[in-house]
Amino acid sequence: MKAKRLPRRVHLGLGYTVEVVLASQSLIRDVMEIEDDDKSSFDGCWISHLGEPDQRAAGIIYIDQNLSAKARRSAYWHEMGHALIDIRDWSMDNEQR
Repeated sequence: MKAKRLPRRVHLGLGYTVEVVLASQSLIRDVMEIEDDDKSSFDGCWISHLGEPDQRAAGIIYIDQNLSAKARRSAYWHEMGHALIDIRDWSMDNEQR
């Protein structure tokens, strides 16, 4: 069975959307603000835009474009977990206001 590609945008309901971007390791390191002397590599990352004005998405999941399809999917679900937790916390904090 051929692996399906990752979605580019996920609508979670309640007005929350998460963008998904296949990116180079250098772009991932840039958005994570990793120092140049740090030689770590990352399968992906979640960058939240919750509460930022003029943002159409709750945030962006970046996935390393050089990963295998299986590793991309694993990184996607890992980062989606971070996104869901942040969105839940953001939503609960804003309901109390």
